[in-house]
Amino acid sequence: MNCCDEYGNCNQGRDCPIRKERVRQAKELLDKDTTTNAQPAPVQEPVAALIDENQRLRAELKFNTLPAQPAPVQEPVATLWQHGETGRTRVTMPGDITDCDARWFKASDLYTSPPEPNQFKPDYNTEAVLVEEMQRMAKRIEDLEAKLRSKNT
Repeated sequence: MNCCDEYGNCNQGRDCPIRKERVRQAKELLDKDTTTNAQPAPVQEPVAALIDENQRLRAELKFNTLPAQPAPVQEPVATLWQHGETGRTRVTMPGDITDCDARWFKASDLYTSPPEPNQFKPDYNTEAVLVEEMQRMAKRIEDLEAKLRSKNT
């Protein structure tokens, strides 16, 4: 009994004897093709020539490169504004005429690429300053809480 219809669709899936036979024949053909044509191509000499050419070009490039130039100072391409009450933002170009009144604050300048990293290195310990400020604020909070307790009693 044949489990395949006239279009080759099988009802048995992987267990179909006809499909198993086709797969076995295809594997035999593949094995036969790979064993008869399994001679390695002579690629040692061209590869060695390419490696030598690559090293020569790298040495030439290293010799001919210019020293690194400092990045040019960027000009802002736009300005970001933020409304003081609503928080709405707007972007204006340098040549634009805008109707920004006193409630609009300049948030920042906008550039085409990120600016250079900040090179500021303070000569003092910034963490110590913050710790001192936090201690001062904690002391002030304690004093205010003590005053509040004394008023309530």
